Amino acid sequence: MTINHRMRSLNRLWMGAFLAVLVCVAGERALAQADLLASPHQVNATRNDFVDKIVVSWSAVEGAATYDVFRSTLEKYMYIPWTTTSETSISDRNFGASQHYYYKVRACRDGSCGPFTDPVIGSWDIAVPSGVSATRGRFSDKIVITWERVTGATLYYVCRAAEEDGTYRVLAMVYRTEFVDTGGSAGTTHFYRIRALTTSTGSGLSEAALGYRDATPSIPSRYRTLTEGDSVFGN
Repeated sequence: MTINHRMRSLNRLWMGAFLAVLVCVAGERALAQADLLASPHQVNATRNDFVDKIVVSWSAVEGAATYDVFRSTLEKYMYIPWTTTSETSISDRNFGASQHYYYKVRACRDGSCGPFTDPVIGSWDIAVPSGVSATRGRFSDKIVITWERVTGATLYYVCRAAEEDGTYRVLAMVYRTEFVDTGGSAGTTHFYRIRALTTSTGSGLSEAALGYRDATPSIPSRYRTLTEGDSVFGN
């Protein structure tokens, strides 16, 4: 009886210790879950609202000190750390060849971070080319068209029409911000409009610029009209 009594006492002691361990583990898990930061909500990214940026915003997370923003050109893969901020929005102005990007956000504090949000897609709208000009009678054999560089553009369409409100047809595709039109005839007016393009989309047409060639061709000096005192043999 004494041995059985001692065994039962030991069993009660072991059971009590085991239950105490379970309580401690459960308590630690509960504290860990309480310390885990929530994922930001209401994550949004602007789509074609701006020509020079994509704005990503989200709701504040209680207890968060900073937010990590990751970016990718693919929805499911290849996310890289993009920026860390204490605010609840960023303006992404660093564009590559892509016109749209995917973003994920997570809240952080004291070196630990909560889960990422679902990805959101944002895009920027390519600007319409500005500063378009065309030479007027400056050259007898060509019209030079120039315009301002457009951020994010990979190439440009040069479009021409016979009238300002006429039908514009693509005359050339160029990678620079200048085009030399050697077509047409002297004295004929032409109207030019420029369109900027990325790898995925394009801008609207620019304002029209009028240009024309000089109706009087330039004459090389050796063929100029002789005046009194000139020698046909030179000096």
